[in-house]
Amino acid sequence: MVENEAQAEFLKSHIESALSSPRTVFTPEIMDQIGLDFGILAEVRDVVALVLEFGGREYASEAQRAALDFERIQKELRALDKAAKSIACALQNISSQTQSILHEAGVGRSLKGLDLPRVSGLRDAPLLYYSASPDQEALCIPLSDVQALLAALGQCAIDARPAARASRNGRPDQQGLWDLLNAGFQVWASVLGRPFKLDWASNGDPITDAAQFSVRIARVVEPSLTLQQIATASRKVREKGMSFSNLEEVPQVAEHYRKQFE
Repeated sequence: MVENEAQAEFLKSHIESALSSPRTVFTPEIMDQIGLDFGILAEVRDVVALVLEFGGREYASEAQRAALDFERIQKELRALDKAAKSIACALQNISSQTQSILHEAGVGRSLKGLDLPRVSGLRDAPLLYYSASPDQEALCIPLSDVQALLAALGQCAIDARPAARASRNGRPDQQGLWDLLNAGFQVWASVLGRPFKLDWASNGDPITDAAQFSVRIARVVEPSLTLQQIATASRKVREKGMSFSNLEEVPQVAEHYRKQFE
């Protein structure tokens, strides 16, 4: 089951976004040909294309992730965490007098440099006046809010460090292909209601319709994928995948898949 409602809402918004976006991978022209070759009725091709488009975009996303400079990212995240903690600590320990001067300087800046030395009479109010530029209206923000934002920034930097790797599970050469072929499995088993039977010839060529379909959609996304890569990944998703009978089950299926490949 999905662990919480936030995950379900995220999946729902992700699906709604995909529905409203033009297809860039499994275009209508490509889907028409796939539909003819595999006997997919015209009335379900849009649904099939949507599911496959998810898989194609996930494959591209994993490929982009694998190309990032993770050594630099890790270094910058450590520096960000350190800086956020340092500033938060400095704010926590400043005196009311310093708070007053910060407040006074902010008010003066918001009034475009007007010197107001008597503003220090508000010296016990832990507030800052802030504007992103001289042309923008100044906002008043409590120092406690600044500290909370810095704490959140530092925590985000900590949380991001385990994610700063080439793939969600450390296998960038497989994760994207698993996502793509899981989409193919869902199309075949859940949308079309066909058995995802995978047979391959001794030379690696696909024999069954499901195997041929796996090769076709994989090479739409990445023509250089080998038959062995596709065969191995398609068997993996058949072993780990979970089909669905209606859209209400999609969040549970997605959660099941995530747990299988952690």
